[in-house]
Amino acid sequence: MAIDEHEAFLGAIFKRPEDATARLVYADWLDGHDHPGGGLIRVRQQLSLPDLSEAKRATLAARERKLLLRCDRDWLVQLERADWKLRYLQGRPADEDAARWAKRRQGHWSTPAQKTMRRAVAAFEEEVGLPLPCSWKSFAHACGAGRLVGDWLFVPHKGNAGDVVSLQREWSGWKAVTDAQLDALSIPADVRPWLRGSVRFGTGDNCDFLVWNTSRVTDPARSEYEVVLLNARSLYSMETFESFEVMWNTRVEQIREASNGEAAPFEPG
Repeated sequence: MAIDEHEAFLGAIFKRPEDATARLVYADWLDGHDHPGGGLIRVRQQLSLPDLSEAKRATLAARERKLLLRCDRDWLVQLERADWKLRYLQGRPADEDAARWAKRRQGHWSTPAQKTMRRAVAAFEEEVGLPLPCSWKSFAHACGAGRLVGDWLFVPHKGNAGDVVSLQREWSGWKAVTDAQLDALSIPADVRPWLRGSVRFGTGDNCDFLVWNTSRVTDPARSEYEVVLLNARSLYSMETFESFEVMWNTRVEQIREASNGEAAPFEPG
């Protein structure tokens, strides 16, 4: 399959993430080239339908899991960035004009900027030495750095605030900390086993630490890890989430309930 053909289809989906037709046309093309992504797109379209019975939803979800295991992670990111773009567009403040809200990210969504982000994410992943979550990588492409309710989320952003590479390089100093030093710092016992291998990607309220506990893989197909919010003073675990996407959904629900849907959950940085 020609890479440029994939790029054209994926680019069209990213340009109009709300257009189900563009996704289904791509699914037809993928089916014709024996690519599991065709089935994945169709299953997800069905899962998005309202009023599915629990039994039907469970059957579709199981099918989705099997298809995900057959799909390349980089391809998944390029597909799922459209879903994250849609999250951004649908999360604007109640008093914000849709066109003006979209314009705040137009430069970030340009083809050159997307290619730059793809290279930057790949370089960061190589530096960390681990596959990073598909949900976060898709978020980085679609939303960029910014504030999710009270949490600052970082992405590769060379030379600017919000750069996850600089953040992680500083955080990686924990790798050299000895057990004796952990004792002296009174690091909680439940955090010690995985602290050295954790990866930091954000900052919570009160300068708390948002990290991935890379010792706990919650979704192997999409390289998702448990997200932990660590207290900045004593490093005890304040909150945990099954994945970056679960953290996002939780925060969005919290702010919508608190503001009666008036406030934007995400403020681009």
